[in-house]
Amino acid sequence: MPQETEKIEKRNVIFCEGMDEKYFLIHYLNSEEMKEYSILSNDIQVIDFGGNEELERKLELLKISPGFNQIKFLLIIRDAENDAKKAVMQIQNSLRKNGFPVPKGPGEWESKESDITIGFLLFPTCSDIADAGTLEDLCLSILKQADHLTMTKEVQLFLEHLHGEYQREFPHKHKTVLHTYFSITDQLVGMKIGEAAKAQAFDWNSPNLEFLKNFLLKMAP
Repeated sequence: MPQETEKIEKRNVIFCEGMDEKYFLIHYLNSEEMKEYSILSNDIQVIDFGGNEELERKLELLKISPGFNQIKFLLIIRDAENDAKKAVMQIQNSLRKNGFPVPKGPGEWESKESDITIGFLLFPTCSDIADAGTLEDLCLSILKQADHLTMTKEVQLFLEHLHGEYQREFPHKHKTVLHTYFSITDQLVGMKIGEAAKAQAFDWNSPNLEFLKNFLLKMAP
């Protein structure tokens, strides 16, 4: 569970949903591929705000966190889940109720005079387009291994077989596919997303991360 309040130590903060997202983002920012943009890892603090339903309260607590007054940019990142429009509205309402500037949509920054600049993004697109899905969907699209497309297709066929022949249900299929892929890859077996990110499972130069990188660079002084 994330701490109730966390000391703010950097001028830019990413507020994200859960530990998988936190360590995915930390390893992305500190990757060799992002070394050219080390100003991001040096100036960004990544904080886990917990579940989506906790965002409003955690924004309220953020305002009383030690060091809050030094924040220049605050970026919220969460899964779109099954309803991207609903996710957008939830973020906007949470910001509005806490008196923060409210961006018109994902992939936009919003600020008021002498106030924090606020932005938000949704996984899996991490762009100005809001599509349903999760971090796991993004991870599946940026796997680095050369045979990942073939292997993930085989995993999906296997799950379809289990569903058809044995009536097995997979309510979180995106998670099942990703972690099954990890389990059949010696380097990644048993890993969580953050651990897989550290183990270089993902292509940090993927075009699917280009918008995220450019959006983050707007936080640079």
